[in-house]
Formats: sequence, structure tokens, C-alpha cells
Amino acid sequence: MNSFSNFQNFFHSSSTIVVILLITSHIVLSNSITSKSIDLATLPLAPSTPSSIPAKSGFITTPNDAQLFYLFIPKLGSSQTSIDPNIPILVWLNGGPGCSSLIGMFMEIGPLRFKPSKGPSTTQPSLVDNSMYSYTQYYHVLLIDNPSGAGYSFPASKSPDTAMNVGSQFLLFAMQQFYNQYPQYVKNPLYLFGESYGGKYVIAMANAITQYNEKKLANQVTIPLQGIAMGNAWIAPDIQERTYGELAYIVGLSDYTGLIRVNSKQHQCHEFVEQQMYKKTGTGSGVCQSALNEMLRNAGGVNVYDYRLFGTYSALGQLETYLKRDDVKQVLLGVSSIDLAKTYHYEQCSIDIWDKFRVDFQQSYLSQLVPLLSKYKVLIYNGQFDLRCPVYGTNEYLRYMDWYGRFNFNYEPHYPIYMTNSNVNDPQKAIGIFRKYDNLTQVVLYNSGHISPHDIPQASLEMVRRFLDNKSFCSYSIAYNATGGGMCTGTSITTPQNSMTSDTLLTQCPNLCSGHGQCNVATVPATCQCSPGFYEQDCSTAKHDITFGMEATYRKNIIFGNTIHLYHLTMPYNDLSNGLFDIHVKLTKTSKLGKLHIYAYTSNETFVENSQIDESNIEDMRRRFPFHDLEDVNEKSLNMNELFRNRTRYITILLINTVDTESMYDLVIESDVSGKKLNPYLVTSIAIFSFLCITIIVLFLIYVVQYFNDQRILRSMKYEMAQ
Repeated sequence: MNSFSNFQNFFHSSSTIVVILLITSHIVLSNSITSKSIDLATLPLAPSTPSSIPAKSGFITTPNDAQLFYLFIPKLGSSQTSIDPNIPILVWLNGGPGCSSLIGMFMEIGPLRFKPSKGPSTTQPSLVDNSMYSYTQYYHVLLIDNPSGAGYSFPASKSPDTAMNVGSQFLLFAMQQFYNQYPQYVKNPLYLFGESYGGKYVIAMANAITQYNEKKLANQVTIPLQGIAMGNAWIAPDIQERTYGELAYIVGLSDYTGLIRVNSKQHQCHEFVEQQMYKKTGTGSGVCQSALNEMLRNAGGVNVYDYRLFGTYSALGQLETYLKRDDVKQVLLGVSSIDLAKTYHYEQCSIDIWDKFRVDFQQSYLSQLVPLLSKYKVLIYNGQFDLRCPVYGTNEYLRYMDWYGRFNFNYEPHYPIYMTNSNVNDPQKAIGIFRKYDNLTQVVLYNSGHISPHDIPQASLEMVRRFLDNKSFCSYSIAYNATGGGMCTGTSITTPQNSMTSDTLLTQCPNLCSGHGQCNVATVPATCQCSPGFYEQDCSTAKHDITFGMEATYRKNIIFGNTIHLYHLTMPYNDLSNGLFDIHVKLTKTSKLGKLHIYAYTSNETFVENSQIDESNIEDMRRRFPFHDLEDVNEKSLNMNELFRNRTRYITILLINTVDTESMYDLVIESDVSGKKLNPYLVTSIAIFSFLCITIIVLFLIYVVQYFNDQRILRSMKYEMAQ
């Protein structure tokens, strides 16, 4: 897996201050970057065309003497003397942690695509022209091998290769050195792209750049960061991992027994992460890996990065062999001789780095992503068939992520994406779907796995162009294309013929109004007209005034997959101002599907709303809602006894359907003065005691009757004998 490390405590440590000072001193005192002009078209096995692919490569010496290798490829055909400031620079980072970004260069986004040998009949692999679908066709691309020890980068000599040595501050330093070496590009918009674990790294790097730009000295360069993009990103492990079992079950890679086994291991993984045992033990979570392994065993050995395939990508091993060749190193590193090239080592995916970051693997970066959403454009995309970082997991962490646009984004419908050449005579199939709110865009690319640019290069480039060129992701208008076309603008959404129209998509109300309202299709988008007593955009929240001795009954409710229903109870001020009362809640699931969690809490504060709910942290939910039942059973009950009236104004009952399938349920809420409703165990005990007492009394009466009867007979016998 492509991945990287987590530095969520990095910015707050005293060591950070030292690092920043070191970075500043290097900028002032020395040039810490080398630059060689190279031509990628001269690489061994390269095709005859294109005849020239000019590039720059070199090493950036970090403050601790680590050497980060970089490869900068200007936009193909662009002038190197008169720089167009409107062409963005795209920084590409693979993950691992510890994998070379040259994987992305030769297998995904570069102008030359590595084509592996397919068997004994093919003597050797080759490089093929990929310029048509390369990101360098439209943008300047900067690839960095990081952390030190990955690819051609090599570790520090002054200090051990630890998390801090490969942190976001050192990539910040690398960007400062890049602009010192190439000041002509300082006005070009900058975008950071990270794949898989590289998503974590991009988030940390963007935060570092933001802080630097805010606090930099007047004579220091401003880094022109405009946005970030993360493909199949690994940024919220605990949320993403818990989708494995259900995903495999839904797509037919597992039976129900397999689902239970994976979920059992995933539950152990969740407890491991929830208690932060990876920090306490200093090791990674083997049980979390075992959940993934169990899923793959159930699936019969499919490729974890694309479950349409089996085994692994054969090209990776052959690419590693190719990049270790001395004649290849001579070109890429710009060294003068084969003998000098031999002194450089290539490590495609470093096991040492992976081992160093096992503890970091389970850290979440959601909280660090949130502040970036208000400052930069953010693209999060997934290939449809990835198991390791699946769409399902991305949807889940976006649903839980606590940011200002959470509610609106989660209720935003998805729309299809079509290629630019879709037209009335040749309507193409959708290449994916997207949804957008404010700065955040999510894309799902069809017919691809973990490395989408490799699987569907044309569609991947289409997505990147729309993002970097500030064009809409909406579908292309047939009429607009017929008159010259280009990327669509404005807010209109149209599709080619014979496909779902925007009207169909826009008339679907949020959650179909949760079964508690009518969908008003006269508005765009459609809105819910909630039934009396229900509110919020999807009518998922009910409000009820408590009347002691009366039941509040909600029957035949429909709750859709991964959604929330709230019930707010309000206490009347004139009842029991200083007394005690009881609340009894009974939940009955009336359908086979769905998995319902129920929570409740009492307070004198205002109601909790949907946007405040985040079940990604179960322990926090248990603290916030002291009454809860998370068991997977059809009938649940919550008994809130002897509540103080003068301390309780509001009672909130929360239902969460934790799976994708919809469910039905009945909810009954009873309330009364404490003591009026007896504890069922007490009632049972009283009944047993009463039965025993009655039995003893009956037996005693039988004994008394029998005794007096015996006495009567005895007296009668004595009388007869006396006669």
C-alpha cells in the first residue's frame, strides 16, 4: 500500500522550533539543492518518440543531512525561458510508507509508461509513449522520493531516520529550496497530490506550508499553494478498516460467515485503536492487519488494490529491477559515469521505513484536514474497485468528518461525469460520479482500482484537468459541445441522451424525508415537507412533549442505511418541579435488515443536532450518551430511573443505522413519576414471594383443618369406648 506517516503532534513539540530554525539557517547560509538538466527520452528502452523530454533532477539536503531526490518535468513543449505563470505545478507523492514517487512517474502520470514483460517470449520490458495522457501534457510535475531512504533518496548521517526527519517540515524545506533554485516558477499555482498513505502526507505538508506562509519573514518566498488532491487516501484508518467485512460481503467476495469473522477481528482492531494501544505498546496493530487478511482469504486471493484481479501487479517488480540499472540511474540522476551511478542505491519500497511507521499507521488525519477545507480547493477521489482504501471507507470518513459543510455535503447528490468529447451522435458512458460542496469535491472513478491513473489514464487526466483548471465537474451539455464545446461552466447539469437526467437526480429528497414527510419536487433541489412533530432537512428529528403516564409511540419508521434519527423529549415546567421521574424506552426492529444503535442522554441544555453526531469515536459517544445499547438484537430497552426533575429539561434519544441497508423499527417511550412503574425484577420477586406465602398459608390451613378433623374423630372414638 502507498502510505505515509502522521505528524499530528509535530507542530506542537519543542523539537519543531529547532527544525524551523535549522530550515531558516540553511536558506540563509547555504544552497541545499543540486540541479542537473536531463532528457528522459534518452532513458534505456525509451521509444523513438517523443524525441526529447527535458527535465531537471537533483537532491535536496535537509537540515539533518538527509538527501531527498526530486525529478521536475516542465509541461511538455513549454518555454523554459518565458514561463507562463498560469500553468500549475503539481507535486506528486506516493506513499507506502517508504515507496518511491517514481512508481507514479513510470506507472501512472509520467510521459513514459513502463510496460512489463509478459513472459518468456518477451525478452525485456519497455517504455512506451504516454505523453497523451501524462499530467505533463498540461502541467509542470514535481516528484519527490520521500521519506529519506525511499527511492533514490538516502537517510540522514547526522541523526537516525525517525518520523521527525521525514516530516512535513522537511518537505516544506524542500519546497523552499525548490523555489530558491527555480524562482521563475514562484508565481505558478501549486497543488499537492498524494496517493494512498501519501494523502496523510499531503495534509501535513499543506498545514506546514500554511503556517509558514502566515509567519514567514518579509524576504522569504511565499509558497503559492492553491489546493490538494488525495487519491484512494489512507487518512482515517479506524473508520476505513471497519468497512472491510461489509464491503466484501456486498460485492460478493464473502459469505455471511466470512462477514462475521472479519467483523469480529475488526472489532478487536477498533478496541486496539480506541484505547490507543499502538502508542502504549510501541507496535502496530497486528489484529487490524489480520482483519484485512481474513477478508482476502475469504475472497480467494484477489488483488487488494483491484478486486477484479488476482495476485499482485507484476510491473512493480520489473520496474524496480529497471530503476536499479546503472545506465538508468546515470540518466535520471544526471551523473557523468556508470561508476558514479553505481554509488547510488534505489529502494522502491523500503521495509525499514515501513517498520519505523507501524505505530503511526493507525493515526487519523481528519482533524488536520478540516482547517484546510476553508483555505484551499480539496479533491478526494477513489477508484471503484479498490479494497485497501475503498470508496465505502472514504464515504464513511467524509460522513463523520466534523467540518462546517458536513451536513450540506453529505446530503449533496452525486452527478455523473462524462468525457469532453461526449456529444449527441456519440454519447459516452459516464467515467465516474462526483459531488461537491464549497471547497470539497469527491470523485469516484469507474473501472479502476487503487492506482486510477494507471487503470484509466484518460479519465484520470480528465478529472485532474477539471480540478486544476477550475472547471466544473458537471456533465457536458450536448448543445454546448455541438457549438464548439469546452469545459462546461455555470451550474446547469446536463447529460448525453439515454442516460439519467439531472432532473431525476435533483428531485430526490434527502433520505427520502426519513418516512416522516412529503418530498416537494417543485423546488430545486427537492425539499422535504415534514409531518407535524418532525424537522431538519430530512425530517429525521422528532420533538415530543412528555406527559406523565402517557406513551409516545412511533411505529413503522423507516431508517435508511448509515443515517440518524433523533427524538427530543421536553419536560413540562409545571410537573414535579422537585421530584423524581422515570423514562422507559423500548426499541423493536421490525425488519431483518439493518443494525441499530440506540443512545440517550438527559440535560438542561438545548438539543443535540445531527451535525454534532459522530459515532466514529464510540468511547466519546458513550460518554456523551450514558444510556446506550449497541448490541445487534431485535429488541432493546433503555431504563432511565429516578431522574431529578429540577436537573432535567431535555431528553435526547438517538438511533443510528450503522450499515448500508435500510431498516424498520417501532419506538415506544413511557414516562411516569418514580415508583409508579415497578422494576420488572422487583415485580417478579414480589410475585414469587407472594406465591410462596399463599402456598404456606394454604398448607397451614389444610393442616389446621386436618388437625381439628383428627381431634373430632379421636373424641368420637373415646366416647364410643366409654359407652
